[in-house]
Amino acid sequence: MAFLECNDKNTIRPIKNLLIANRGEIAARIATTARQYGISPRGIYSEADRSLNYLDDMDVAHYLGESHPSVSYLSIDKIIRAAVAMDCDAVAPGYGFLSENAAFAQAVSDAGLMFVGPPPRIIAALGSKARAKEIAYQAQVPVLNSVIVTPQTNLDQELAAKISSSIEAPYLIKAVFGGGGRGMRLVPKIDEILGEIEAAQREAKSAFGDPTLYVESYIEDPRHIEVQIIGDNYGNLTTLFERECSIQRRFQKVVEEAPSPSIDDDVRMGLFHASKALAATINYSNLGTAEFVVTKDNRFYFLEVNTRLQVEHRVTEAITGLDLVGLQLEMAMGYSLPRQLEGIETQGHAIEARIYGESTGEGFIPSSGRITSIELKNFDLVDQSYQSDDEVSIFYDSMIAKVVTHGRDRETAISKLAHGLFTSHVAGVDTNLQLLRTISRDQIFQGRFTSTNYIGQLLERADENSLSEQPPKAVVAAAAIYFIDRAVRSGGTLSNLPTSFRNLPSKAFSLDLQINEREVEIKYRCDRQNRVSFEADGIDIGPTSYTVRPDSIVIETDGLRQRFPYKSRGEVVIIEVATASIPFTKVSSYKRKEQVALGSLTTKMAGTITKVMVEVGDEVKTGETIAVIEAMKIEQPIISPSDGKVEELYVSLNQRIDRGVTVAKISP
Repeated sequence: MAFLECNDKNTIRPIKNLLIANRGEIAARIATTARQYGISPRGIYSEADRSLNYLDDMDVAHYLGESHPSVSYLSIDKIIRAAVAMDCDAVAPGYGFLSENAAFAQAVSDAGLMFVGPPPRIIAALGSKARAKEIAYQAQVPVLNSVIVTPQTNLDQELAAKISSSIEAPYLIKAVFGGGGRGMRLVPKIDEILGEIEAAQREAKSAFGDPTLYVESYIEDPRHIEVQIIGDNYGNLTTLFERECSIQRRFQKVVEEAPSPSIDDDVRMGLFHASKALAATINYSNLGTAEFVVTKDNRFYFLEVNTRLQVEHRVTEAITGLDLVGLQLEMAMGYSLPRQLEGIETQGHAIEARIYGESTGEGFIPSSGRITSIELKNFDLVDQSYQSDDEVSIFYDSMIAKVVTHGRDRETAISKLAHGLFTSHVAGVDTNLQLLRTISRDQIFQGRFTSTNYIGQLLERADENSLSEQPPKAVVAAAAIYFIDRAVRSGGTLSNLPTSFRNLPSKAFSLDLQINEREVEIKYRCDRQNRVSFEADGIDIGPTSYTVRPDSIVIETDGLRQRFPYKSRGEVVIIEVATASIPFTKVSSYKRKEQVALGSLTTKMAGTITKVMVEVGDEVKTGETIAVIEAMKIEQPIISPSDGKVEELYVSLNQRIDRGVTVAKISP
């Protein structure tokens, strides 16, 4: 393969104004590179995103209207009109939304604009996982058997029989058009397949606009390895090494690294050869990623090609020194692959962790709401969608940020990652930050060999306390003292009174603090020496004297003096300890949880009711689905906890509801 520079074969079409057809951190990331090329970045935003910081990276931004993806970031007509209105000559889709939609790429071209990505014919062929498997087969790349389920397919026993006769259990359902784990289901038994297909179709339709699925056999304890490919418009093609993406939940990646620590050079070269052969078969151009599943005995099978930039492209950039967005722009403008790619070698090791708004202890259901405080530090790179006071919407993917570390070897990268995770914090919404901390210190992760089942296995064997925020009692006391002292100092005419002043000194004060999803009621009393004693969830701390300084809280209990640096922001105080940055949020007494009537069902996440399965008066069984709620493109069934009759039903189809809302009342 010859690596060319610009010559008489190149047809260069410069970009002046670039519409970035996306939101959040990826929109800001593309804007940064666009400016380096002298290109003006121009954006779009929905109602939910009008205050997000990524819009500050745009020279101009066009309002799309309502927040739901179907009428905003998935609306081809609106986006094309926005590009034309802002005098754009090119469109970069980033990842997610319309990034792998051939109709969108064609609409961009038909409007006289340049699409920064593969041409529509490639997206159409490889955007369909079923068609991609056919192309892989032609290229002599190993593939797994599958059964296609279209919107016209009858979900009946004939389909179930076809699946069971051609594919071995357990079964994996996937959306043909899509990615990111949306529309995916792992089904252990054939008698569950039809219901899971129906649910996956709804999710795929919501996320990608197409409910077409396929079913294939699920490989036990597989590794997920992907290869970065890139081609120009003149037949030149190469690979830019591989990434390990095995650490996943809900079939969506959580931790990625490059290069892969779990394969040897023989497997590595086999993956590179297969990726090139597949790409050459379809004359691939621009950026793409070939994804493979690798078995315990190092056999690999083709999964799909993502015809777009990947979330995890940052780790490839870290070990190569390349700007993949810049290469995308160059290939789109008509430049050839640069000579620097010939013989390029990797430099060190890079790891990326995705910080999601979700409740780990509730099966990773999305968590939405206002971020009261966020600080992500001690990483080599942070791509961040939300800042303090931003609202994490129910309408979009729940990723708050992705963080990357790079070291001369894997051990250094892991050490830097752990340090960054333990010294960062997010307050106001539930996150997977503590899970990421646990992973970074886990011996199996450090030992290089993980599978896509790793997180599930980790949750089974990990100590419960290591997966939830359980700060030492002295840290809880320091946080409580901050709010106690603040209340005294802001007490107006009472501010000069001692903390212990009270008409009924025998009665304890009460303070509610929230640590991620945990809400703790702290009872405390003050003695005549102005010392405080605490009781909370088994935390018993004797008389404690204290001093609150502008940057630290000093407490002394039983002759032990401890100093805790802190930062405060509104109703949040962040206590800094040796290995962690721990946020505490003061919960207003008006926001305490109300008592829920016996037999009532409440939502575990905010979202939109997409299906109501019962009516008042219906008899239901334990485990029966009452309704289905959707948030961030994920469906969650609301299940009856017992047999009984639906006495009250408080929700309706398409209703938007918050977390903790009563859905129905079931009487015995």
